[in-house]
Amino acid sequence: MPPPDPIAAPRRIERADASRADEVTPILRAAFQETWPPVSTEATPLEYATWKMTGPPGAPAHPHTLVVEDNELVAVELRWLAWAHVGNELFPFDRGVDLAVLPDHQGRGLARAIFDDDFDRNTPLGNFLRWDTPSADARVLHLEEGDFAYRQLRSWVRAFQARTFVGVHRRAGIAHLARALAGAVVGRLRRSPPAPGYRLEPLVSFDERTDALWDRCRVQFDIARLRDAALLNWRYFDQRGGAADVIAAFEGDRVVGYVALKSEGDIGRITELVVEPGAHAAATALLEDASTRLRAAGCREAIAWLPPDHPEEIALRASSFIDDGNLRDVDLDYTWMSSAPAAVAIIRDPRARLHITMGDFDFV
Repeated sequence: MPPPDPIAAPRRIERADASRADEVTPILRAAFQETWPPVSTEATPLEYATWKMTGPPGAPAHPHTLVVEDNELVAVELRWLAWAHVGNELFPFDRGVDLAVLPDHQGRGLARAIFDDDFDRNTPLGNFLRWDTPSADARVLHLEEGDFAYRQLRSWVRAFQARTFVGVHRRAGIAHLARALAGAVVGRLRRSPPAPGYRLEPLVSFDERTDALWDRCRVQFDIARLRDAALLNWRYFDQRGGAADVIAAFEGDRVVGYVALKSEGDIGRITELVVEPGAHAAATALLEDASTRLRAAGCREAIAWLPPDHPEEIALRASSFIDDGNLRDVDLDYTWMSSAPAAVAIIRDPRARLHITMGDFDFV
């Protein structure tokens, strides 16, 4: 008699909140080993998992997924839920952040079980929006099915050393390197002095002033995650998640923009850039200040992600950031479940204006 099919072993899908972080953490550590947590943080892995599983205040309730076989926890999937603007409506915004299977149980259909459960898990949310970057793991790619819209996030790079500049842009080809050199020279010649009237100061928390700023900013975009103070304080000022430096531009007492940045070894990342419409001079000043801080932290280069044709491409160019010629551009896929025809039309429109930055992902 042939051995029993291992996929048929007793299995159940469970839901979990942050109270089960102590059970989830060993699975994540075993599956990802030294790459988890994915960010630099002084918190313990358990503290980081608790922060991640708790999610931002005010987010819709959305439990994580656990797979249990014979009373043993063998696989987990963590998701973030927040709110997202789609046109004039707010939708639950759902992102997968960690999918992990114990090494001894990989190849047995556990990830497939989680993906098959996706629809049932999200049905209570009603209308929702989900976006992700495609997994680099071929074993996961073939599991990702659905009605996706596809875009690409453009990667912008500012090198702080000549050797780094040549190395970064030469990889995209000699012709790209020549264009990058010409762009850097023109950008430096055109660089304007610091914008008068703006005061740059570190932020220690987000508040009603940044909420008001987002209300002014979001009219530029068709699809964007809600950036309110509750989410941003959880995302950037909770030490468990690896706190960021946040610099704001003030005009009097009014916040006209802010930038968030993190450094990881010799790589600096612009994780967030929000500036009110038309205030490109303030955006340029913020990017210059962020670059100075990252260079002082020992970074060789700074990287920013924005969708193509984003309004702040003007400021990136003025601050010597250069489109790296598709070398490190990031594929983005997003899907939805919606009974709202107007929202679906926006999501499917390839011309929809998106605001998506590195801060929308959990590896920074």
